[in-house]
Amino acid sequence: MNNALFSIVKLLIENGPLTTDEIAFYENVSTRTITNRIGDLQNILDPVAEIERRGNTYSLVIHDYARFVKLESSFLKEKLDLNDPETRRAYISLELIKHIDYVSYDELADLTLLDKRAISKYLKEIEVYFSKYGVKIDVRPRKGLKLEISQPWMILTCVRNIFANNPKFMDFEKLEAYKKQLNNCQLSVHLRKSIAHNLLALDFVRIYRGKVQKFNPNFTPLWDMEELNTVDKAIRQIFPDIENGEMEFVLSPLNLEKNKFLDSSRTNQKFEELHQLVIDFINQTLRGYNIRPEGFYEKIKWHLLFLVNRSLVQEPVTDVLPNNIAEKYPISLDAVLKLKKRIENNYDVTVSSKEIDYLVIYVEMLLQDADIERNHKIINIALIGNMRHSVVEFIEAELKRVFPDYQLDKYSSVDELHKTGKKYAFIISQFPFRYEDTPVVSINSIFKKNVISKIAAVTEISRSIDEGRLLVTIDHLAEPNYTKAVVQLIEKQIKCGYVDRSFLDAIKARETQNVVHNRIAMPHASDSSGRKRVLLSFGVPDKKMSFNNLPVDLIALIAIPDKIDDDLVEVASQVYDLIPMISQDPTLFENITQYQSERPFIQILEGV
Repeated sequence: MNNALFSIVKLLIENGPLTTDEIAFYENVSTRTITNRIGDLQNILDPVAEIERRGNTYSLVIHDYARFVKLESSFLKEKLDLNDPETRRAYISLELIKHIDYVSYDELADLTLLDKRAISKYLKEIEVYFSKYGVKIDVRPRKGLKLEISQPWMILTCVRNIFANNPKFMDFEKLEAYKKQLNNCQLSVHLRKSIAHNLLALDFVRIYRGKVQKFNPNFTPLWDMEELNTVDKAIRQIFPDIENGEMEFVLSPLNLEKNKFLDSSRTNQKFEELHQLVIDFINQTLRGYNIRPEGFYEKIKWHLLFLVNRSLVQEPVTDVLPNNIAEKYPISLDAVLKLKKRIENNYDVTVSSKEIDYLVIYVEMLLQDADIERNHKIINIALIGNMRHSVVEFIEAELKRVFPDYQLDKYSSVDELHKTGKKYAFIISQFPFRYEDTPVVSINSIFKKNVISKIAAVTEISRSIDEGRLLVTIDHLAEPNYTKAVVQLIEKQIKCGYVDRSFLDAIKARETQNVVHNRIAMPHASDSSGRKRVLLSFGVPDKKMSFNNLPVDLIALIAIPDKIDDDLVEVASQVYDLIPMISQDPTLFENITQYQSERPFIQILEGV
C-alpha cells in the first residue's frame, strides 16, 4: 500500500462515507484516478476489509479488525520512519501508558516497530508532553522505562488528547458503537461525539491501567443528572461499574458549552465564584477604560466559565488563531496575563497560550467598544483653497472613513482662516504656509493611500506630547545583541528618571512574549513608578540586530502607568496604533530613525 492508497483509507476512517467527488477534492486528483485507486485498494484489503460502494458513495467496512490494524501498522512503520515525528511520539507514549511495570528499550522497539535510536531521540520530547499531565518517566539502566503517575485521572485526559491528535490510533469500531449507543439521548452532534471520544479513552485506560476512582478535585459538574437519565443509562450499559470520577470525565464536555442539561443553580453558583475571583481584578486593572465592571463581567462570564473548565479537564482549543495575535493588543494582553495568573492560582491549572489568545481577542473587543464610546468627539479640520466639487467630495469621503464625526470648515484664503483664530487638528491646503503649531498638509498628499490616517495618528501623538501625557525619546544603540540593547535602553531611561528599576524587571519577565513585526520590536510593560504619562522610547540599532531569528531595525519601548485614567488609555491606544503605521511606511520609518527630540514630533510627517 503506497501513500496515495493509504490516504484514501485514512479519509474514509476519519470522515465516514464519502462520494467520489469528495475524495477527489481531498486528494486533488480526478475522479477517474480515485476509481482506479479504489480498485487497487480492494485487492490489497481483501479479505481483511473492503471499500463498499452504494451509488456514488464509498465507505470502509472492516471484516477482521486485528488483521486490519496489522496491515495499517505495517504501512505506518514505513511512513513513520520517513516523515511523521508526531505519530512516532504517540506510538511510544501509548505503549508506555499500556505498561504498568518497566518495559525495556528492546521490547518497546518491537512493540512500536521503531528502533531504539528513534525511541531515545523522542524520549525527551515525550517527557515534556507527559509533564503537562503530572507524569514522569522513570528510566532504569537494566529495567527500562516506566511511567510515574501522580494523578491517575490525568491519564484519561492524556489518552483522549493523544487520540484527538492522532485519530489513526483510535478503535473506530468501538467509537462508532459508542456513538450509536448515545443516539437516542437528545445530545447535540458535537456533544455525542465528544462523550464517545471520552468513552474510548476510558476504555483504553481501563484495559491497561484499571479503574480511575476520582476525577480532578477542582472540577465541578454543572449538569443536572436527572435530565441526563437516558445518557446515564446508555453509559452504564457500556460500563456497568463506572466510577463517579470516570463518569465526571466522560460527561465533562457538558461543562464546556451551553446546553440544555446544565443545572441553572449549579451554573449560577459557579458564576458567583468567578465573580468573586475577577470583579476586583476588573476594578483594579481595567479602571479608566470607560467600562462598567459589572457589565464587563456579564459579557465575559460564559467565556471565563468555559475557559476554566477546559483548563481543568485539559481540553485543548482546536481552532487556531494567527501566531502572536495577542501581542497585537498589548493593553488587553497585559490585563489577560494578570487574570491568567489569578485563575491558575485559584484552580491549580495551567491556562494554555491558545486560551490566552482567545481571551485577549474577547477583551479587546469589549475595550474597543468602550473606546468608541469614550472617544466620540468632533474632529475640526480646515480646508483652504478653491477646489473642484469632485475633489472636495473625495476629501470628505476620506475624512469620513478615518473620523466617525468631523467638522470640515472651508476657506478660500489663509487670511480668511487667520481672521477666525480657530483651532484645528490639521489643515488641508493648496499652498504651503504656517499656522501656529497646526500641521498643514498639501492637497496632493491626500491622494496617497492612508495619508489622512497617518496624519491623524501623528497629530494626536504630537498633541499628547505637548500636553505632557506622553514622553518620546530616541537613542542610537551600539550593542548588536537585542536583549542587551533593550537593557541598555531601559537603563538610560532609569538614569534619566523616566522609569524605575521595576520596569526593567517587568520587561525581562515578558521577554519571551516580545514580538517583532516588520522589523520593529515592541517590548512593553506596566510602569509602577507613579508617573502620570506614557513613555515611548525608540532605540535605533547602529549594527545588524535580530531577535528570535527575525531582523530588528527599530525598537519601540513602551511603558504604561499601572494606574491609568481615561486620558492615558487614549494615549496608549494612540501609541499602539502608531507603531504598525511606522512599520508599513518606509518614509515614516526613516523619519523616526532621524527624529530629533528638540523639534516637534510632527516632523516625522515630512515627505509622507
